[in-house]
Amino acid sequence: SCNAGYFGDTERGAACELCPANSNSTNAQITVESCFCDAGFYGSFSEGPRNLTAGDNTTVRTGQCTQCPANSFSDANSTRLDQCTCNVGYYGGFGEGQEGVCRLCSTLDPNSFTHNLTEVGRCQCD
Repeated sequence: SCNAGYFGDTERGAACELCPANSNSTNAQITVESCFCDAGFYGSFSEGPRNLTAGDNTTVRTGQCTQCPANSFSDANSTRLDQCTCNVGYYGGFGEGQEGVCRLCSTLDPNSFTHNLTEVGRCQCD
C-alpha cells in the first residue's frame, strides 16, 4: 500500500503516485479522490473513466487545491472557498452575500483577538 501523501491501487499493480500540489493523503489510499487539500487551500479531486475507445488507457484526473485569498486561512481538507476564514485582525468572508475579501480592522483590543470575523462591527475595538 502507499504511504501518506501518495495514492495508488498497488494490489492491482499500480504504482504509488504523489498527491497533487498542495494536497496530502493518509496511508493506503487508492485513488486521487482520497487526496485532500492542505491547510490554507481548498478544492477537491476526481477521477474519471479511461477513454478505451480512443485507445487511451490513461485515467482522467481533474481538480486542484487553490490557495485561500489574502489574509485568510482554512483547515486541511477544505473543499470550498467559503471555508476560508479571515485571519486574526481582519474581517470579511467568502460566503453568499459577502464581499469576498478580508479587510483589516482599524483597531483591535490586543486581548480579544479572534479570527473569522464577518463584519466590521465585530472587530474588537479599544
